[in-house]
Amino acid sequence: MPPKFDPSQVFDVYVRVTGGEVGAASSLAPKIGPLGLSPKKIGEDIAKETAKDWKGLRVTVKLTVQNRQAKVSVVPSAAALIIKALKEPERDRKKTKNIKHNGNISLDDVIEIAKDWKGLRVTVKLTVQNRQAKVSVVPSAAALIIKALKEPERDRKKTKNIKHNGNISLDDVIEIAKVMSARSMAKDLSGTVKEILGTCVSVGCTVDGKDPKDLQQEITDGDVEISE
Repeated sequence: MPPKFDPSQVFDVYVRVTGGEVGAASSLAPKIGPLGLSPKKIGEDIAKETAKDWKGLRVTVKLTVQNRQAKVSVVPSAAALIIKALKEPERDRKKTKNIKHNGNISLDDVIEIAKDWKGLRVTVKLTVQNRQAKVSVVPSAAALIIKALKEPERDRKKTKNIKHNGNISLDDVIEIAKVMSARSMAKDLSGTVKEILGTCVSVGCTVDGKDPKDLQQEITDGDVEISE
């Protein structure tokens, strides 16, 4: 028999949708039905969440599911952000096919799209088909930690051997652990948090003003509890 479904466990489900539109329940059902969610209701929630900023655009949304409740968040690709910056008129995607985005955006728009990771060493994934490449960022735990430090921008050509000796909060670490959970070898979130704390040691920062190793021990001893 398959293991019993634990509704308290956190699941991340990714789906491609058209912003502001209720997708077909049949496409959602295989992904969220086993988690005890209603495809019709989730489709409506997604449409509501994406209607304002992403109406008519194809975007990826992440459903964070726990206790049969889903939190909807948009995970836009670089392409979606560029198309949004073009500020094209709304189209009915059912009537208008093979849309060509031949408008213009400013360099400031490009910089705004890129600045989330400006100056940080990250891994990018190139999905290549028909000599076209789709770019997406696959940040490491270290990159997410350094980003959370909110350090001033540096010219990497002029500044070498940067020391990241700032401080982040345990809440920051937990958020990073949730992002990295799919790539973690740990059995639960607390284990992933301890992995991220280990990376904090390598990066050189403190967490809530403490040595990350001390927090690891506090989690192991049960003095600090990590909620799933």
